[in-house]
Amino acid sequence: MGITLEEVERRWEEVRAGVSAGDESLAGEVVLVLRPVVGRICKAAAGPGVEVDDLVQEVLDRFLHRVETIEHGLLGWLRQTARNLVAEHHRRRKTQGQHAVRLATYQQSQQPSRIAEATLRETGAALRRLPAEQRALIVTRFIEGKPLREIAASTGSSISTCTRRIQDALDQLVSVMPSELQAYAGQEDTIEPAALDTAELRLFRDRDDLHAAAQFVSTASRSGSHEHGALPGRELIRVGVLVSHYATTVPQYQGFFQSFDQGVATLGNLSDPRIELVAVVEPDSLVRPNIEAVIRDYAVLGGMLDVTNTEDLKSLDLIHLGDTFAILPAALDAICEAVRSGVGLYNEAWLGSVVPGYTDRRVLDLLLTDRAGSYHVPEGHDLPRPGTVLREHPLIPGLAKGTKLTVGGCGPVYATKPDAVTIIKQDGYYQSNTYLDRGTVRGTIPVLVAGTLGRGRVVSLNQNTPEPIATHPALRGHFMSHVYSWLTRRC
Repeated sequence: MGITLEEVERRWEEVRAGVSAGDESLAGEVVLVLRPVVGRICKAAAGPGVEVDDLVQEVLDRFLHRVETIEHGLLGWLRQTARNLVAEHHRRRKTQGQHAVRLATYQQSQQPSRIAEATLRETGAALRRLPAEQRALIVTRFIEGKPLREIAASTGSSISTCTRRIQDALDQLVSVMPSELQAYAGQEDTIEPAALDTAELRLFRDRDDLHAAAQFVSTASRSGSHEHGALPGRELIRVGVLVSHYATTVPQYQGFFQSFDQGVATLGNLSDPRIELVAVVEPDSLVRPNIEAVIRDYAVLGGMLDVTNTEDLKSLDLIHLGDTFAILPAALDAICEAVRSGVGLYNEAWLGSVVPGYTDRRVLDLLLTDRAGSYHVPEGHDLPRPGTVLREHPLIPGLAKGTKLTVGGCGPVYATKPDAVTIIKQDGYYQSNTYLDRGTVRGTIPVLVAGTLGRGRVVSLNQNTPEPIATHPALRGHFMSHVYSWLTRRC
C-alpha cells in the first residue's frame, strides 16, 4: 500500500530517517507522492511559458540529496527550493537572450566590411588597454587557437575556471571598445594581423586567417570545415559526450534521480589538448536550461549532435557515455550502429541498467556480454572493495598483472564475451541484488573491460568514477588520454 502526502508529513522524522538510510522502496514511494506536488509548486513559481519538467526534476534531486538536512516544514522547503531554481532559470534566460540579440544584430548586418575595418583598428587598441594576463588569454585562445584544455593545463586551472577567465577577459575587452562596436563583440568578425600592432601579435603579421579576438564559443563552426578527426597541423580527437535530459527523469535503484552533470563529471579531469568535446543530446533538449548549463560548465564546445542520428554519431572518433542509468531506445540503436561502423565507445558504469534494463540486447552488446545484473553494496553505496589487475594492457601502462587496487564496490555482475578481455576485476564473487534482477545473475564484477563491437573498439569502466584507477601513480593522471587514444585506433 502506497504512502500518502499526509503520511509523509505526519511521519516525517521516520520517513527522513528511512530515505537517508537508503531504503529504496520508501524513497521511490515518497518521490512518486511528491512529484505532482512539486509540479504544481514549480508551475506556480515559474509562471506561464516556462517548461517546468527540468525544474521539477531538479527540486526532487535536491530533495533526495539533502533529505537529512530537512528537519521540518517539507512543503515550505520545496517551495523555497523551487523559487530559487526559477530565479536561476530566469537569470540564465536573460543572459542567453542578450547573447542572442547581439548575434542576431551581427548576422543581419549588411555592412560587414565597415564592421571589419573598424574592428581592425579598435580591437588592437582595446587589447593594449587590457591587463597583461587577460590579453594573453585572448591571444592564446582566439589568435593562436589553442584548445581550452591546453590553456587550462598551462595555467594550472580547471576547464571551467579557464572558461570563466576567458569570458571575463572578453567582457573587459568589450567594456574598453567604442560603444558602436560593443554590439558585435563576441561574434565572428575578422581581424587582419596588420591592424594589431601589439608586441604579442607581431609574429602573426604574415598570416591572413586570424579570427577576431572577441570571438567566443565558436568552436562548433570549425568542426564542419575540416576532415574527420583532425585540424590542419594538429591531430584532434572528436569525442561525442552524451548530455542526457531523459536520464534525469527516471528513478534509479533507490529512488534517487540522476543529476544533470552526473554523466559528464569525468570530463572535469581531462587536460589533453588533442580532445575536442562535442555535445550529444536528445532531440530538442538544448532548450532545457540545465542541459545548456552542463555544456557550458564542462566546456563541451565542439558543436552539437543528435544522439538518435546515426550519421551524426559516425562523424565522431568516439562516444563517451558517463553514468547513464536510463537511455532512449532510439539512442541505443544509433550508438550501436555507429560503434559497429568503427566509432569507439567509452562506457562508464550503469548504461541502460534501469531503462531499458540488462535484458536488452543492445545494452548487453555495448557491455560486451550476454547476461548482466546489478550489484549494490548493502552496507552503503559504493563502499570500497579490493580489486586486482588481471593483465597488462595499453589502457593502463605501468600497472603490472597482480597489482592490487581499491575500487568502488557497486557495479554490474557479468562475464565478458570470449573476444573481450577483463583487465581489472573486483575480488570475490557476487550476485545481483536490486529489485530489477535480484539473485538472477552470479559471478564477478569486471572493473575494466576492453573489446570490440563490429569495427569499433569498446572500453567499459564499471565504476561510478575512474578515480580509483586514474589516480594510481603509475598512470600519472593520464588514464582517460590512454583510453581515448586506444579507442580511436580502428579495428
